[in-house]
Amino acid sequence: MDVGEFIVPIPYVKQVKLSNAGGRLIIASDGIWDAISSEMAAQSCRGLPAELAARQVVKEALRSRGLKDDTTCIVVDIIPPDTTVEPSTPPKKINKLRTLFFRKKSRASANKLSKKLSAVGIVEELFEEGSAMRAER
Repeated sequence: MDVGEFIVPIPYVKQVKLSNAGGRLIIASDGIWDAISSEMAAQSCRGLPAELAARQVVKEALRSRGLKDDTTCIVVDIIPPDTTVEPSTPPKKINKLRTLFFRKKSRASANKLSKKLSAVGIVEELFEEGSAMRAER
């Protein structure tokens, strides 16, 4: 079966204006968005650090529909320009496999930032000229 006619090479692009307080971006596959609404995704990860927030969104989608295929999520915190975040310094001896599975983060600073970002109000949507709307794909 040739699915070429159903694949659109023009990406869906959405541009928004953020408040000066920063924001949170949830990027997820259609398996997530078919299972839960954007409001439910935002609510399920509110107050959590980005990495845990992404896992929580996936858990919520799995709980909602029980699907395990095509459930990918990335959460990005957009930090306001006046906020300083100290980069974590890796230990001298780095075991790459261990760092992938056992990362240490400051929960206090991550929670503080997440709470600040979760208080962000309404975002203004801007239309991106030439991008494919979801209904057109």
